[in-house]
Amino acid sequence: MSLAPPCNLHTLPMNANEAWQSFDVATVNGNAVRLRVMQSTAANWHVHEHSDELFYVLSGMVFIDTEDGTHEMGPGELFVVPSGTRHRARADGHASLLVVDRNNPGLAGDAS
Repeated sequence: MSLAPPCNLHTLPMNANEAWQSFDVATVNGNAVRLRVMQSTAANWHVHEHSDELFYVLSGMVFIDTEDGTHEMGPGELFVVPSGTRHRARADGHASLLVVDRNNPGLAGDAS
């Protein structure tokens, strides 16, 4: 088995030119680690039935909306959405964050 080379999370977002872009950067114990870059956009409301989802903000401000309210996060802040919780992430400007959840977690989304 060969090791993957290190991933530079500071230069990867320079390739992002869309409102929502996600880069798979690693897999750890069956969990996907993604660098997500957002520019004034919001995800659709959705639920991960079989996986918690971890958000760690690298830059900008990220808002995690749940049915229990909105969690505002800045650089260096981490938040976990438990499985079965309806949620969405959004950014009013430019933001980058790490997202960790189970590969193919059985996502159920809607457009509301």
